[in-house]
Amino acid sequence: MGWRTFRAAVCPCAALLLMIAAAHAAGEKPAHPSEFIFIVQILLLILIGRGLGEIMQRIGQPSVIGELLAGLLLGPSLFGWLWPTAQSAIFPPAPSKRP
Repeated sequence: MGWRTFRAAVCPCAALLLMIAAAHAAGEKPAHPSEFIFIVQILLLILIGRGLGEIMQRIGQPSVIGELLAGLLLGPSLFGWLWPTAQSAIFPPAPSKRP
């Protein structure tokens, strides 16, 4: 997977995440079904995991290290600390809002 392909996949995903976070921060009720959130979650995990896996392989480490780092970065420990509204919009804490 080349840098151009990775960048072309990340830009639309980032735009979707920003729209979701902005709607959630504005206090609007989400107009998207839980299936949409599920697809965004899967895409985000795959893209970030794959990207960090590629970076780790280039520096001589196993790609699974990058995938584990992606899970840590997207969790509440870092992403939730840096941008809690976006993290709770993408990964809702309430079981009733989860897909």
